[in-house]
Amino acid sequence: MQWLTILPLEIIAASLTIGYWDNQLTRAIFVTIFLAVIIVINMFGVEGYGEAEFIFSIIKIIAVISFM
Repeated sequence: MQWLTILPLEIIAASLTIGYWDNQLTRAIFVTIFLAVIIVINMFGVEGYGEAEFIFSIIKIIAVISFM
């Protein structure tokens, strides 16, 4: 039940953050892209989710190291 409120909130927050980079595009475009990515990841089941988490973790580690 908690994810019914948290997920849309996080998607809107992500679209607001990216909206600062490009003011000409509407935030609805980013919301649609994020929802499509989440749906595609969920369609691949546990293996797809695990692979996505692995890739996102690598991106996070590279970002942390590059900001040091």
